[in-house]
Amino acid sequence: MVRKAKKEQESNIFHPPKKLRTARAAGDSDSTAPAATATAAASKLGASSRPSDQQQASNQPPKPSGLGLWPMADDILEFVRHRVFPERLHAIDASMKLPFAPSLLLAACDDPEQRHCVLGNLEDHRCVSRALEYARLDYGEISCNIGAEAENAAPMDEDGLLDGGESPDECLAFEQATEKGRVELVITSLLGRASKATSNSSMGSIWNNTAYLSELRLLLPIAVSRCPGIFTPELLVKSLLTAACGIELLVTTLANNPSLVERAPTLLVDLVKRELDQESAREKSPAEPRFKPSREMEAAVWTLFKLCQVSRSFASTCRDAMVEAMVLEELALLVTLEVLHDEFEFLSEVLFKSFTLGGTVHSLLPWLAQYLSSREKSLLPLPRMTDKEGLSTPSERFVNKEWVTCELRKALLRHARRIKQKKGWCPELYAHLKIYCVLIRVGDISPSFEESDFWLKTIAQDKTKPPCCSQRLAGSPTRLLYHGCVSYLLSPVKQDSGFSSTVELAIWLSVQLFLRNLNNIAQFVRESLGIHVTVHHGLMHDFASAAGITSDPSLIANAVAALRPQGALAGNVRCFTDILGAVIHSISRAREPVCREVVHLIQSYMDLPVQQGNAKGPIFKAVELETFLLDAISPGSLSFYNNCSDDGLREAVDQAPAVLATYFILCREHLLRSLGVDDDVKWWPDLVSGTPWRLVLSYMEKFSSQYENLLPQWLALATALFPEKFIVLNHLDQMEATDRLIDTVGVDVAMTDEHAADRDSLSVDAIQSARKKAPSEPQLILRVLDGMRRRASSYDWKLTDVVGKPSYWTLESTLIKELLPFLLDPTCPHDVQAKFCSWWYALPDAAKEPLIIVFFKAIKVSGSAYTGLLKEDTLLSYRTLVRDPLLFLSCDPRLFRTPMLAFYLDTLMEILIVNRRLCEASILESGKDGLRREEIATALVSQYSAVCQILLERCDLSQGKESLSMAMNKLVCKTGYDSTRIPVMLEHVPAMVHCLDFLDELLQQQQQHKQVFAILLASHVTRCYPEANLSFQVAERVVSHVTYILSKVAGSSEFLAQILQPVAEIATTFPVLAPKVVAILQSCSRAGASLKAGGPPRDAKLEAAAVGALGLVVGT
Repeated sequence: MVRKAKKEQESNIFHPPKKLRTARAAGDSDSTAPAATATAAASKLGASSRPSDQQQASNQPPKPSGLGLWPMADDILEFVRHRVFPERLHAIDASMKLPFAPSLLLAACDDPEQRHCVLGNLEDHRCVSRALEYARLDYGEISCNIGAEAENAAPMDEDGLLDGGESPDECLAFEQATEKGRVELVITSLLGRASKATSNSSMGSIWNNTAYLSELRLLLPIAVSRCPGIFTPELLVKSLLTAACGIELLVTTLANNPSLVERAPTLLVDLVKRELDQESAREKSPAEPRFKPSREMEAAVWTLFKLCQVSRSFASTCRDAMVEAMVLEELALLVTLEVLHDEFEFLSEVLFKSFTLGGTVHSLLPWLAQYLSSREKSLLPLPRMTDKEGLSTPSERFVNKEWVTCELRKALLRHARRIKQKKGWCPELYAHLKIYCVLIRVGDISPSFEESDFWLKTIAQDKTKPPCCSQRLAGSPTRLLYHGCVSYLLSPVKQDSGFSSTVELAIWLSVQLFLRNLNNIAQFVRESLGIHVTVHHGLMHDFASAAGITSDPSLIANAVAALRPQGALAGNVRCFTDILGAVIHSISRAREPVCREVVHLIQSYMDLPVQQGNAKGPIFKAVELETFLLDAISPGSLSFYNNCSDDGLREAVDQAPAVLATYFILCREHLLRSLGVDDDVKWWPDLVSGTPWRLVLSYMEKFSSQYENLLPQWLALATALFPEKFIVLNHLDQMEATDRLIDTVGVDVAMTDEHAADRDSLSVDAIQSARKKAPSEPQLILRVLDGMRRRASSYDWKLTDVVGKPSYWTLESTLIKELLPFLLDPTCPHDVQAKFCSWWYALPDAAKEPLIIVFFKAIKVSGSAYTGLLKEDTLLSYRTLVRDPLLFLSCDPRLFRTPMLAFYLDTLMEILIVNRRLCEASILESGKDGLRREEIATALVSQYSAVCQILLERCDLSQGKESLSMAMNKLVCKTGYDSTRIPVMLEHVPAMVHCLDFLDELLQQQQQHKQVFAILLASHVTRCYPEANLSFQVAERVVSHVTYILSKVAGSSEFLAQILQPVAEIATTFPVLAPKVVAILQSCSRAGASLKAGGPPRDAKLEAAAVGALGLVVGT
């Protein structure tokens, strides 16, 4: 209950000050005349939202009043002020006149002839007779009596008691007094409250009892009007502000005496400002609770709120007071939105006007900006000023900064649309644009789609032809995007004049309009990168701050000119516009030598702070980007200029677009990898693999002076992303040596002109025919190889022909399939093998991946341990080899005795490098998962160890008769590797039999996974070499080790489940060990079985492993 009451209190619109003492109960005065008319008048005379005495006693917060504006108040106030146009009042309903009954009755008394016109249907109301009695009193006599009583009054102490200790009871005296006595009592009481002669919380005070509220609403306004010398605004504010019924009485009194309204709001605002200044000047600790307004400050704010509800004129006066004092900005904006509806005029005054105070020029912009950018809640939560249907929850009925800002922007947008519809583009609409940009900037607000769409379309529709200077500043790429916006805003710029404040503001507005258009910017970035990303808002904010109104206009002009870059660029600004269009335009128009700014533009893709978007978001395919890149890169032209001499007489065919396109691919690939995105579009991996990286590097090295601004960055990024593409460059000298060998061979086969190959005559039939005649006529196959080499070196193809189209390399695939069996034959001429190597090195990058698979299928060993994986061609691809590099080692051993070993090792190294790169990427994705990082690192070391051992065995001249050293074999096995590789090692490494010598040491290792590896290795080795001297001893040692673990080690069920199968295989190899193995398996089966029949097993995995292994032993 306590929490519920607290929640209701926090959601209340206003917490009125509590009474210090309990006043007379309302029921004690039921017989009085005021109570008879209270119900009728209360609904219109600013009905109280404060609690009654009983409500205060129970400490229940009041409910929101939900009052709207007083109907027809402006017409009535106009008459009350100037006594003009009484005929307007005749048609007004009595319920609308009721709040102003005191002032209207006074007018009727002063001019009886207009009584019927003024009162109209209000004349028959029951409160009129009471009010007329107060209006007919002689207030001059009352004033004299008050002065005489003040001189003879007995002094009171601080508690409001007479010298004799008697406490005056205002309520009893008010009930028993006549009308004149009541007026005198009211005046005396207010003078006493203002001088603090009596306590503001006196139990017998009429100002704290709601039973007298309706009577005081009639009496007090009339008395104030008749005695202006006594009832000053200062007296009323000071005496009524802290009373329980004071706010209602003060609002009603001021509404019926509009001449006091010029001064009263200023007094209320000064009270609020004084308290806020004292709070800001006071030193306070960080642990001190948030500032809580006093009772007087809360009452002052509430009174201002109620006054603003009376009429537009009252609301305007109160708002002027708040603006002048620069306090209560939320209330000022609320009045603007719901009462005055002059958002455009008000913000124009506040944001762009300044005033002089004490010789110093002040601006109102910081005052409003502090409120818009603040993240703190309002000190005094206020309700909506007008009733709205369906506003039932506190969040809908109460005002907050987000609601005020949203409604303000909606109102401004509606007003701007009306202006555009009536007048089109005009100075008033331009002023709207200034207000919009300032709000966006100072409030740190992201524009909505409706706002951005309206302003950009509005400005772009302006047909004014910009001057030539505007075109120069904006730049042709800028005119492609929102051309009308930039052109119009820069139109004040004159070619022969300097910058003025107007021009500076115009340029700043254009920058703000672009920088804060976050929705379109994010869309541009997504389309250009081909993935769903979110632009980092912090970077936007930094540039928005840097583009503010400064003393250096050139900074802003440069920012505008760089929005769509071309030529000399500001690279850091380019991320705010259509990146794809700017990059494509810059690359296609680039010329040698390549300028540094264009490189920076492309390089900015790596620097753009982005994060991967929601998976439900749109994925942009960027088809235009694919077409541009495929057409831009021309391998044939790069190859031609690569082979020509650098004599300065080259044809004017510039290769800068092709080279820059490859740099763009590198930057985009870097970004995709940093985001963890792979193959975001189908064509991208094929494009990356088909790009002629080495050819581009050779071209840039040849013409390094033209690419000095690009080559270092290109090479650093390329070697980091694709190290495997450049490792073969170390073998260029070997390629040249091979060519010289072929050119000078001539002893066995003469290469004459009649053997020269014609590339156009090459076909599948020609290759097959030459292969059949190769044993007897090797010159035919040499001729084919020479023609194929020139075909590969000519680059007479385009990327569009080969990217994603493996069928383009049909001749090359046929050559490999037909010729490799002959090349592996020991009788094959050495020069044919060397010529094949030369052709392989000349192949372009686009052909390597599909042809590596063809090459591997031709050299793989049938019956290998991997035969099960290679039954279907669909299971074998370049990615398969990358994921499992040891698969590439299951090849024909004869390959290691031919010159083809050189490019075979190069290809193996390339596969290993790609595999390592993928593993390192997986380590980065694992984050803080230390176990996974350690497993991947160990697997890489083991993989390299296995590759080294297999290669040493295969390349050993003794053909395996001489085994490797025991130290190497022991090191590899102690390190451990994937247990699925054990059959491959046994098949290709004869020295694995020596593992029997140190298997006992492997069993003694502390790590469980290494013991599992040792048992698996022992099972395979003993089964492969059962006749070896140590095989039986090792098998017996394994069985004893498992028996020990079963009896001594607790919590080893997972370990046992992994080794029961290999232990059973040991029993099938050595039947003499079967009884011990069966005992182990039966014990494990019982340990994993359920305790009772039909119950669930205690360890289903262990039980299943034991039953399966037992079936293997018993079946033999």
